Amino acid sequence: VLLLGCESRITTEKDLYLYTEDSRNGVKIFKEEGDLRTSIRYFIDADSSLLHFCLAYQYKGKDMLASLNESSYAVIMNRLSFKLDHYLTYSCGGKEENITGYQFVPTYGMMTSTETVFVIPRKKVKDATEIQFRLKDIGLGLPKQEFVFQFQNLLKLDRITDGIKLKE
Repeated sequence: VLLLGCESRITTEKDLYLYTEDSRNGVKIFKEEGDLRTSIRYFIDADSSLLHFCLAYQYKGKDMLASLNESSYAVIMNRLSFKLDHYLTYSCGGKEENITGYQFVPTYGMMTSTETVFVIPRKKVKDATEIQFRLKDIGLGLPKQEFVFQFQNLLKLDRITDGIKLKE
């Protein structure tokens, strides 16, 4: 981490990971219901026309899908892969919209969470002060969840990581 004025600059992937995992920085929000943990995390990407996020589910600190029986596994995997736009919406002070681009990342129990990456167009949030995500239950028995990001926190991450070289 490099200090410039009052704002530190992130210069390594490790520092970036530590920064984004710390919920006090406002780029990762999580909700817990019993043994299930749901989180949404903002992350930087070279494509500046889109805002990139990761929706993650954990069950007892492990990949959520690995804890399901066969029939539930198939349903949840299908929803995360092909129907997430029916379950996840966002708004920026105006009309609620469905996400338009997403990709499920199968890890087959090799990671600590079940993750789906999704994007929203940056132009849709250019004048917003916050972005609200609303997540309906995908079949896990969870209540509707709301995740509210302050747009200034996302912009700060963009600013303090400007110029960082990430591995592809």
